[in-house]
Amino acid sequence: MVVLAVEQLTKKYRSKVVLEDIDLQFSNETGIYGLLGRNGVGKTTLLKMISNQSVHYQGRITYDGQSVHENPALEGKIFCAMNFGFKDDFFLQNKLKTILQVMPIAYPTFDVDYAKRLLEDFGLRLKDKYRKLSSGNKTLVLNILALASGCPVTLFDEPTNGLDSVNREKFFKELMANYAKKPRLFILSTHLIQEVQNYLTDVVILKDKQVLLNEPLEDIQEKSYQIIGGETLSDKNVLSTEQLGNQSIQYVFDRLSEEDFEEIQQAGGSVSMMDLQTLFNRLMEGE
Repeated sequence: MVVLAVEQLTKKYRSKVVLEDIDLQFSNETGIYGLLGRNGVGKTTLLKMISNQSVHYQGRITYDGQSVHENPALEGKIFCAMNFGFKDDFFLQNKLKTILQVMPIAYPTFDVDYAKRLLEDFGLRLKDKYRKLSSGNKTLVLNILALASGCPVTLFDEPTNGLDSVNREKFFKELMANYAKKPRLFILSTHLIQEVQNYLTDVVILKDKQVLLNEPLEDIQEKSYQIIGGETLSDKNVLSTEQLGNQSIQYVFDRLSEEDFEEIQQAGGSVSMMDLQTLFNRLMEGE
C-alpha cells in the first residue's frame, strides 16, 4: 500500500516551473527518507505542498488515499518543521512555553513533556522568545516540535541549518532514538548528503524539475561502485570517468555480477563501493 503519493504534480512560481509533472510514492508507513537535491531544486516547495502549506499547484497529493488539500480529516497527521510552517507573527510574539501549550490543539499526538525535556537537553528555556533565538536555535526548536509531534508523517526541511557539530550529532542521535521508539515516516530534505547518509532507509533525488531517483538505500548501495584501472565497462551505466595519475576511475551505477568482478580484476582493476555523497555528485554533473 502506498502511504503518501504525489501524482502528476506541477508547481510554478509565476512563469518559472519548479517541479514538472512528477510522480513520487512513499510506499512504507515507516522509514527515514532523504529528499536530496541541489539548492533551489524544489525540495522545500515539495514539503510545503505535502504538508498543505502551499495549495496552488497542478496534480494531486494523497495520504492513505485521501487528498491532503484542505482535508480536515488529515489535520494533525502531517507535521513539517520549517520556518514557513506557522504564521510568523505567532512565533515571533510568543515564548517557547506558549508555543508548546498550543501545539496539542493542532496535533493531538504532541508530547509536551518530551518537548520540554528536549528543550532542556539542548540548552533552551521555556521563557525564551522564539524571535530572539539565533538561527541555529530556531532550527532546534522546529526539530524538537517535529520529534514531539508524533505525527505519522513528519517532515524536516534542512534540519541542520545553523547547528554546530555538537548539536548536529545530538539531533541525529535523538532522531534515531525517537524513530526506534515510535517508527513512522520521516522525510528529511537536505543538500548536505554526508551528514545524513548513515541514517536513511530510502533516498529520493530531485534534479531538473523531476524525480531522478527513488529507491531504498540498500538497493542503491548494491549498484554504486568506483572502479580504478581496468578496461572501460561499455555495457554498464558509467556515470563519469576521471583520470587519477596514469589510472582511470569509473563511477558506475549498475549491478555487477561475479563475472564482472572477475573480469575487472583480471584486467588489473579494483572495485570499491561508492558512497551516497559521491553518487549524488556524479548524478548532478552536467547541470
